[in-house]
Amino acid sequence: MKSINKIIKRYRRYDQLYVALKQFYTKNEVSSIEEIEIINEIKKIITSYYLYIYKFKAYFSNEIQDLLLSNISQLCDLLKKVKEKNNKIKIYPVKESDENKEIFYKKVIEEMVDYQIQNNLSTEKVFDIFANKIGSQLNNFKQMLKQKDMELYYGSVYYIVERSLFIINCIKHISNKSSNLDEIEKLMLQYKQKYLDSKDSYEKEDDFTTYNDEFYNDYDLIESNYKKLLLMENELTPIVVEQWKKYLTNPIEKNDNYRYVMHCFTSGMVESNLMEKACCSLYTPSIENLMYGNFGLIYDIDVDSIDTMCADDAGSWRINKEEFIERGCPGRWQLTRFDDYAVFYENPYNSKIIMPNEFEDVCKNKIKNDMFNYSEIFLNKNARPIGVFYTNDCQNIEELKMYAERNNLPLVEIDVKKSKFK
Repeated sequence: MKSINKIIKRYRRYDQLYVALKQFYTKNEVSSIEEIEIINEIKKIITSYYLYIYKFKAYFSNEIQDLLLSNISQLCDLLKKVKEKNNKIKIYPVKESDENKEIFYKKVIEEMVDYQIQNNLSTEKVFDIFANKIGSQLNNFKQMLKQKDMELYYGSVYYIVERSLFIINCIKHISNKSSNLDEIEKLMLQYKQKYLDSKDSYEKEDDFTTYNDEFYNDYDLIESNYKKLLLMENELTPIVVEQWKKYLTNPIEKNDNYRYVMHCFTSGMVESNLMEKACCSLYTPSIENLMYGNFGLIYDIDVDSIDTMCADDAGSWRINKEEFIERGCPGRWQLTRFDDYAVFYENPYNSKIIMPNEFEDVCKNKIKNDMFNYSEIFLNKNARPIGVFYTNDCQNIEELKMYAERNNLPLVEIDVKKSKFK
């Protein structure tokens, strides 16, 4: 009796809840079985009240339940993404449904109410304890994933399908190359129609809540054919690189019709051997690029330095396995190597086998249609510059002269006719 009344009194500050609980006040002795039954009814009412006041939601603001909900959402999504195959973990671009996350949340609230009654804790304190409890489960799962062997992750269905179709198109533009791509192309178009055509642009790129066995099997098939295309891309890279070497001009020789692959700096020159990457753009007299600086380096393209190219902004970012797992294995990313930092791309329309004339045509068409022009040619740490450039509005020419002399590189002035990002 005392325990029942004592429990009810703890909730006096919750007016609406207290009204519902007062019915269980008792002045008479009750049996142990009756006491258990009454306390269970009290727990149900408190649980319903909490679920009404501290509602489940799929967005986060600044409410008392937000940290708990965030940790539940992350844990549920990560558990859904991970499968174990041949003693390795494999990641799939899926997430848990909001309906199942809400079911999980209700179970946690039930446990939380039970714990609160047993330990006489404030609502704020008990929410904090259970948020940390789920957070610990999430962190422990992440640590386990970091320690296990893992398959490479190639990206979302949207990224793999669209990039596959783009690579196929690039292969078709390479002369004297006959490959039977019809089967792979047909497969990618089939899965594009099945999984992407009915979705809006954001849904296409996001993780799917379709995660039955059919989806997992489809994804494995899409991925296996994509890997075949990556092998073909690597085989063709030397042919395309040779075309780029013929296309680009040497900054040593003055040429009014120059074609340069350039990387801009915004705050001082950096020695090339200290650079882990060079995000470059194609620049010619007829291609006005969005330049984020007014000086930088000119590069050649080599087989061992080219990672990819895109006639738009590729959206390139560096990650490693630990970061990928710590961020919850985002389905939009790719993790394509473990020995060093990997690079993932937001834009699927990239490849290292885009022929230079095709690349230039896309850039010119964007300008013709009054679109901002920015291309991205991503070179890795093996890239070495063949020149230094500055624009006609550059202020630190003396610094650039010393840099060029120190590295035995030609110094080239570029005439920028239009002001871009300053």
